[in-house]
Amino acid sequence: MKSLMIPIFLFGLSLSCSAHEMWLEPRSLEGSPYQVDLVVGQDFSGSRGVWIPTNVVRAEWITDQGAQPIQSRYGDIPAISLESVSAGDRVVYESQPELLRYSNSDKFQAFGQHKGYPDLYAQHQARGLSGRIVEAYSRHAKLLVGKFQNDAQDGLRIEFVVDADQSAATLFYQQAPLAGHQVILFQGQQQRIERTDAQGRVALDLVPGVPALLDAVVIEAVDPSGRRGIEQAQWFSYWASTYLTPR
Repeated sequence: MKSLMIPIFLFGLSLSCSAHEMWLEPRSLEGSPYQVDLVVGQDFSGSRGVWIPTNVVRAEWITDQGAQPIQSRYGDIPAISLESVSAGDRVVYESQPELLRYSNSDKFQAFGQHKGYPDLYAQHQARGLSGRIVEAYSRHAKLLVGKFQNDAQDGLRIEFVVDADQSAATLFYQQAPLAGHQVILFQGQQQRIERTDAQGRVALDLVPGVPALLDAVVIEAVDPSGRRGIEQAQWFSYWASTYLTPR
């Protein structure tokens, strides 16, 4: 997978609706330092972003000794460099909310359709909202390091927890399994749309030796005047991604 470079100043801006997806992607499977890019894009292809401290709510390197805050500097590419890692470590990242304004309702509907909300625009109309559609979103990303992975709930609002053998994963929202929800699995140039079962679980059936990405989004209606800092938002989407290094 190749990533395209973009000018530094672009990464801090709100991107198009097709580029909400963000994931943590290692530059190599091992090495010291262990370098990780923040990638924004779609369909498991995107652009490397710089580290912007004001965009970060949480960034941690989690080992069997506990969690350590990630120390990066403004403008760093790769965004994250760790002295060394071990198989089973995790990197977690949560972004500050950003606003996205849709130029037309078709794009908003296409976004909802793609992420498992086929009636999203109908819901918007039912709320009696007028003017441009405004969505707030935040990203909740994890990277599982090494072939022998030890995943767990890390306190993100939305997150995957992958079984140790990578045969399945559980999607959690607000610390509880999320049943009947759409999950997109990207592997190489392929993508597969699945839905979690009653326990919030989804089978992965991965191809050995190929990196994979799990993606899920929860979209909620919000009061445009009800949240400080994002007063204009009529909808809030929470994005989960987990990058799995190949086994």
